[in-house]
Amino acid sequence: MGKVKRTFSSAVRMPYQDSIAFVTRIIEFHNEQALKDFGNHQFHSRQATVLKLWLIDLKEFIIKHEEKESLSIQDTEEETGREEVLSSLNKDAG
Repeated sequence: MGKVKRTFSSAVRMPYQDSIAFVTRIIEFHNEQALKDFGNHQFHSRQATVLKLWLIDLKEFIIKHEEKESLSIQDTEEETGREEVLSSLNKDAG
């Protein structure tokens, strides 16, 4: 399976994208095996669940850090008065 083209990214998310895709494929593998390999159904289901929990934890971690990054950017814009400068430029141009 080739790499999936991603249409979004952030500085926080980028380092984790490949591992998320890889673990997602492993989860799919274990789910398929749970349906095919009846003798080991419980093992494959458990592995898929453990990996899914890991993935959920990672995504929550990423979202939390993206929110912090977003707030940090907003604080920086407020500190530098960026919005005021842009609005004054718009008034001068209009």
